[in-house]
Amino acid sequence: MDADVRLTGFGRLVGTLLRLYLARVGRRTGRDLEALLETGKPSRAKAIAVHCARRITLDRLVLGNAAFSAASGAALTIASTW
Repeated sequence: MDADVRLTGFGRLVGTLLRLYLARVGRRTGRDLEALLETGKPSRAKAIAVHCARRITLDRLVLGNAAFSAASGAALTIASTW
């Protein structure tokens, strides 16, 4: 992939970092696409990333549920004393 972008102002300051980041993402995407086309399955790195993302989402849901349950229990305990 190739792109030409003109940056002005603040973009010039972060342009080098942006260029490095986009080059890295482009290479990774190219490798993932190549693995998918050759094997018919996602690359190992992609499979690990998806698995970790799912686990993090599940952890957040469980933590949110626990916080909600604790807050509900505390509210019911306080309300029962009135």
